[in-house]
Amino acid sequence: MSRHFLPSPGRPLLFTVGHLSLQPELPFTLPTHTYGPLQLLYVCYRNRPTRHTLTFFAILGFAISFSGAFQIPFLLNHLHFTYFQLAASTSLFVFARFIAAPWVGKIVDTHGSRKPLMIASALLPIVAFGWAVSGSFYGILMTQFIAGIIWTGFEVFSFTFLAENTQPAERHRIFATKQVAWNFSSAAGALGGAAFATYFTSAAAVFWASCILRIFAVLFLLGLPIEQFATDRESKEEIASPEAA
Repeated sequence: MSRHFLPSPGRPLLFTVGHLSLQPELPFTLPTHTYGPLQLLYVCYRNRPTRHTLTFFAILGFAISFSGAFQIPFLLNHLHFTYFQLAASTSLFVFARFIAAPWVGKIVDTHGSRKPLMIASALLPIVAFGWAVSGSFYGILMTQFIAGIIWTGFEVFSFTFLAENTQPAERHRIFATKQVAWNFSSAAGALGGAAFATYFTSAAAVFWASCILRIFAVLFLLGLPIEQFATDRESKEEIASPEAA
């Protein structure tokens, strides 16, 4: 009989199912009440460390989307990229994320997530700076490659940071609230960036503004009371209990 008794697509699936079956079963109580997006934000806003953390993600989401919606029009209308050049720059961004993922995982395993999150956040303004000063195809390619690496680190570090600093029964609410805050602020940032780009003739001005906003988010992050995020037990219980609202 052949040693490879399973087709190639089946082996990773089998290993994944086996890995999940070995995970410990953690107690989890379903909530008796479901919050809407705004109510969820209000409940988590009452916890000071959680409020600071969510504010950081909201500011950063606003800063990212401030210039994010303007990238494709900038490449096509101002740098006069062809569709192939546009696709190549996007593909390089995705490729950079792919090759950076294993190294990012090793960093989390070795150093944790708090300091790497701060470093990755501090590097995010470099992406907007690269868009502001790059006026050529190869400059955008270099910016996209660096952006892919930085974004992979930021997403993994922020995920593991939130997971490590919350109890299992609270993680679903923290992740949901973070996503709600990010989405609301991203929508506002996109509208703000569109209005900004409408009234400024410089094509790179929106990227400079995004760079400044990202720096502000990083400065805000440096003042976060991160230690309290995992130790403020009374506020955690307030978040986890539906009756607290």
